Amino acid sequence: MEEKILEIVREISAGKSFDENTEDLIAAGVLDSISVLRLVGEHEDESDIEVSAGQVIKENCKSIKAIAAFVEKAQEDN
Repeated sequence: MEEKILEIVREISAGKSFDENTEDLIAAGVLDSISVLRLVGEHEDESDIEVSAGQVIKENCKSIKAIAAFVEKAQEDN
């Protein structure tokens, strides 16, 4: 799961430098509000999950590990 998320984040981050251990992708400038929405949209399409606006919070999107945990939980809940 983390590898797929890393791949998607690399695609939408417009070449910004980061790795799977970056602790806060938002603070590092890798993700912004638009890229977070793109990331959520990609996961909804690929993972057959639905994400509500209330779930799109910094804690769920700040690192590759946090995003993976969020997506895995969303898959379990669906």
